[in-house]
Amino acid sequence: MKTFKLALVSATVISALAPTLVFAQAQNGDEWKYTVGVGAMSGPKYPGSSDTKIQGFPVLGATYGRFFFGAADSGVTIPVGIGYNFFQNKNWKAGIGIGYDMFSVRKESDNEQKLHGLGDIERTTRTAIFTKYTNHGFSAFGAVVNSAKGQGIQLKGGVDLSTNITPRLLANAGPSFTWGNEKSNKTFFGVNEVQSANSGKRQYSPSAGFTDVSLSAGLTYLVSSSWSIGSKVSVSYLPDTASDSPIVDKDVTTSYTIFTAYRF
Repeated sequence: MKTFKLALVSATVISALAPTLVFAQAQNGDEWKYTVGVGAMSGPKYPGSSDTKIQGFPVLGATYGRFFFGAADSGVTIPVGIGYNFFQNKNWKAGIGIGYDMFSVRKESDNEQKLHGLGDIERTTRTAIFTKYTNHGFSAFGAVVNSAKGQGIQLKGGVDLSTNITPRLLANAGPSFTWGNEKSNKTFFGVNEVQSANSGKRQYSPSAGFTDVSLSAGLTYLVSSSWSIGSKVSVSYLPDTASDSPIVDKDVTTSYTIFTAYRF
């Protein structure tokens, strides 16, 4: 599932947000590498919302050997915080990251009429174990994301294909998914007895299952060896586990991202 609050990467990643942006790539050498920049996202206020929100975010990252700070170059939503790649070679990378949400995944104020009485989804600590395989223009990635405060566990994964259109212009595209356990899906899409009484909405208790299947495509232009600008569009489908929720307006949503980043 995708959410347009810079967390991790929502939920929520997150993913949010989070979008798939390469903030910083791990280096084998023991030297500091930094990435700084800014970006903006336009997408649903919360998963399945028909209302759109534009959200700015910082692009910040640093690596030292196998340690990373900021966000992980894993292709999936990893907490914005700190982490360690406990294994890496030419093609494979595996590691762990831990971070804290910068924004609430969903707040009543996102849509007071639709979300009244449901309460906010609290910001929390999220821990992820991830792996990524890369071979030329192909990459496959996956992660297990565990959220504190009883918000459950999500499995995230996908593939990405990239190619150079010109020496400076890179195009990439690929599908991704999010699967949540029962506790996670109840957190983001459920309506319990108390919430039902407060909001007037019917109770909904989703089981474990897929909550997001997405297809994304992007372009990155290398202004120089250190400076890049990019854009991305993602179309997300919310399967029945999520779309049957009374808080969901749409089962297909689109998001757009632009960013610029400088590495040194």
